[in-house]
Amino acid sequence: MFVGAISKDPFRNLSFLDSVVRVDAHQLMPKRVFEDHGAIVATDGSAFVHHDAERKLVIVGEWRLAHGPTINLNSDPRHELRKIAFAYSSFGLDLCSVLEGEFSFAVWDGLRRELVLARDQLGARQMYFREEKHAIVFSNLARTASRGEKAKVTKADVASFLLGIPPSSKASPFPAVQSVREAHIVRWSYDEFRHHRYWNLELRIDSTKDAPAKFRSLFKDAVRRRMNAQRPCAAMLSGGLDSSSIAMVAGAIRETSGGARLATFSHVYPDHPDLDESHYIDAVLRDGYIEGNKIPFIGGDPLEGMAEAQVGLGRICEAVRLEKVRQICRLAKSNGYDVVLDGNGGDEVVSYGLEHLVALARASNWLKVIPLLKAQAEMAGSSRLAVLAGLVSIAPSTFSSRQLRRSLTLFRYQSNSQKRLDFENFLAPQLLAETNVLEEWKKARSWKGSEDDFAREFHLRAMQSDAVPQTLEVLSWAGRQEGVELRCPFYDIRRIEFCVSLPGSDKIAPDATRALLRRA
Repeated sequence: MFVGAISKDPFRNLSFLDSVVRVDAHQLMPKRVFEDHGAIVATDGSAFVHHDAERKLVIVGEWRLAHGPTINLNSDPRHELRKIAFAYSSFGLDLCSVLEGEFSFAVWDGLRRELVLARDQLGARQMYFREEKHAIVFSNLARTASRGEKAKVTKADVASFLLGIPPSSKASPFPAVQSVREAHIVRWSYDEFRHHRYWNLELRIDSTKDAPAKFRSLFKDAVRRRMNAQRPCAAMLSGGLDSSSIAMVAGAIRETSGGARLATFSHVYPDHPDLDESHYIDAVLRDGYIEGNKIPFIGGDPLEGMAEAQVGLGRICEAVRLEKVRQICRLAKSNGYDVVLDGNGGDEVVSYGLEHLVALARASNWLKVIPLLKAQAEMAGSSRLAVLAGLVSIAPSTFSSRQLRRSLTLFRYQSNSQKRLDFENFLAPQLLAETNVLEEWKKARSWKGSEDDFAREFHLRAMQSDAVPQTLEVLSWAGRQEGVELRCPFYDIRRIEFCVSLPGSDKIAPDATRALLRRA
């Protein structure tokens, strides 16, 4: 955790700061800082830079400036701070354009007399600030930046949570505290306040002919970079496709480099065979350069730890099964590991391909829909006819759609949407009347997209949702409570840019959803 403040008034009472050092008569910054080239830095996370044809700077491990000597910083425990300081001296406000990873940082630019606050592209790490007269307080924790102010939970917050609407990433639970949004830079001086977005997730035309091969290359690189640290690294292994893929790749990287086997940590359910995935976990342990640590799961409330998370974050948040994540982190830390690789994000980034089925249904292209029903039905635990009924219910009234609808009626299949919860009557009418969350909920679900590029636009919209930074914020908090940094290789911006730009047909196959990951 870091916290700092800058004040034009040298006598301002800033005693709430835990551990600060005086930079000069007018500036206060946290102890966890590094000063170089006139820049003072505080940071949270693991920023790294990567070189390729598009981004003009690289280096992971041995880190260097674009036109400077190679500097081996891994032996320095402050190397993350050094990276930011050296890079800022070279790139200035363009720094975030070449940084990747999970990070937030604060830089006091002594030459410009300006504070720069920045947050990574997806919002994996947080940054909050509170403006006061001729002063600013900042921290990676909203509660710390609030200076003791109580969090405010509104009726709209409660209604939004119950309807599954994630809070805006620019909102803060403390009225006087603001959040730096993901992919944004805030610049503050005694006379001016400015902010701008430095990165946008956009659809691109990708000419790759072998999508699985490129995905495999990007995936390996994302895992490798998140392992590249002096701090000992382990991985979660649930037995699912996402965590298993990360563990296998990370283990292979360790084996190639001559390192020790990758340590993994898994929950097993000996008393609940229907939930236990030990056979998948054992298969990964058998085939990979991996050692396993299993934790028998005994009982437990799925909401355990949720209240603590909401108090810690200062807001209502979705934190179901969070205690399981913390148990893994706790065990990893007790075994000497500071970094844990996590499989979160696989579903969202790779996609199950449902949007492609919806796009085909909207075009009444049933000949292409039929072969893909099996994969979607197996994933949803449903029947092919039930999936088809749901697709027919959203299709335009064409001749083929009407014929299918009549046929399904004969088989007594109705759309699954008719059996869903009626959200308009789910919450108390008085609560809905006092808030506008129902309108927001309807608006979010009324999006139709274009007919020509629906699948890609839908995937892009999902990755731009406020649900992404909220998920990453909760995971970051959970790891921090146990002294561990959680890193999510699936949430890698170059891989996200690649996946959302692929056509929907690359994301689902007749035999499986998430075809891209399986083929890679």
